[in-house]
Amino acid sequence: RATILPGKKPKMSHFHCLRAKPVWHGVGCFLAFCAFQPARAIDIEPGSYTALPVGSTAMGFYYHRIARDEQYAHGKKLLNNPELDTNQVQLKATHYLDMGGHTVAPGFILSCGRTQAGGGVSALGGVEGCWDLLAGGTFWAINNPEQKNYFGISPYFIAPTGDYDKNRPLNLGENRWKYGINTGYITPLSERLIFDLVGDILWIGKNSEYGPNSGTLEQNVLYNAQVHLRYQSDESTRFFVSYLHDWGGETAVNGVWRNDQKNQGRYRIGAAKHLDRHNLLQIEAGADTHIENGFKEKRRLILRYVMIF
Repeated sequence: RATILPGKKPKMSHFHCLRAKPVWHGVGCFLAFCAFQPARAIDIEPGSYTALPVGSTAMGFYYHRIARDEQYAHGKKLLNNPELDTNQVQLKATHYLDMGGHTVAPGFILSCGRTQAGGGVSALGGVEGCWDLLAGGTFWAINNPEQKNYFGISPYFIAPTGDYDKNRPLNLGENRWKYGINTGYITPLSERLIFDLVGDILWIGKNSEYGPNSGTLEQNVLYNAQVHLRYQSDESTRFFVSYLHDWGGETAVNGVWRNDQKNQGRYRIGAAKHLDRHNLLQIEAGADTHIENGFKEKRRLILRYVMIF
């Protein structure tokens, strides 16, 4: 989720980003990664709203490789042959507690890496460092492990701790606070087939140091919906397919609204394997299916290792 600021390349001035990725099992409330677009809601992993036993701690180590080679404005492809690649590593930590008879799971995500521009947008250069810190927690209103049925509510916030310089055309931080609520429902469709339905709402604060002239960037509320289908081939192995979509989030600079609201879809496919009760390996791939404004992902690869203790 790098942020693209105006100045060095005027035609890029209305594209900046934040995108998210979640923590495994029960930490669906957390944000982690970005596409080059104004702030984006949380992308949840299948099974994220499955609550672990109270007292458990999950530590996730993730690698993201993202390649983008198309850019759009108001649904039309720009003929500038862009290249925008990101390599990112993440640390995600979550601890499960009992609160009044309900399971809750506070946690955080810290992400660092590099984004590099090339091709028709090579003037943007590259930037490395850390993204904004995300913290929050999940509260389970429904937690029925025997029936594999769960419903969780996840408030979260994103603090402006990431690397940001108003004079750079690319940034990893966004220099603004963001607050969201993510909800997730899990229910089995059969003995081996499990369905997840997730929604997210994100409220975004102002950036009063946007661009070299210190403009004020504001943004409308973002909405997100996701469906995930998992096939549990055995007790330790699952395969999954997901579709995710964002709406809203039009931006304004110095009070001028830019008609750049999101209408963006993407898919994911992947597999996960429990090596034992304490260790999980997962691989996931996907791409954008449709985008109105910003850079379109042609390929996303995600590798995960999660340790539970």
